Amino acid sequence: MSYKYCKVKLARSNKILFENVRIPNSFYCNAKGLLGENKSSKNLYMLFRRCNSIHMFGMRVALDVIFLSSENVILKCVENLKPWQLSYCFRSSQTLELPIGTIQKYRLVNNMKLEIQECTKP
Repeated sequence: MSYKYCKVKLARSNKILFENVRIPNSFYCNAKGLLGENKSSKNLYMLFRRCNSIHMFGMRVALDVIFLSSENVILKCVENLKPWQLSYCFRSSQTLELPIGTIQKYRLVNNMKLEIQECTKP
C-alpha cells in the first residue's frame, strides 16, 4: 500500500491532535480507504485530498468525519457516521476520517482552523 503521512494540529495553539494520519497516495489506496478496518485497528485516521463526500458502504465501524476547506478550516463535522451511510459537503476539498468520539474529545467545531504537516513514515 502506498501512503503519505501527516500530523494534524490546531492552528491557534499549535497543539498536535493526530499523528501518523494516512494520506492515500494511489487510486487503489484512495478507493479502499478504511474499508476492512475494525475497532481494534491502531490507525483509523485518514485524510482524503480532493474529496467532498464519503460513503460507508461495506465498512465495519462507525467514524467521525470532518470536511475541510482548502485552507484547512473545518466546514462540517459529522459524528458517528455509521456503516452504510454517506455524507457530503460540497464546499469542502478535503475529508478527514477519525475514530468515533474524536470530534467530541477535542471539541472540534465548524470554523476552527487546522494545520496539516506532511511527515515521514511512522
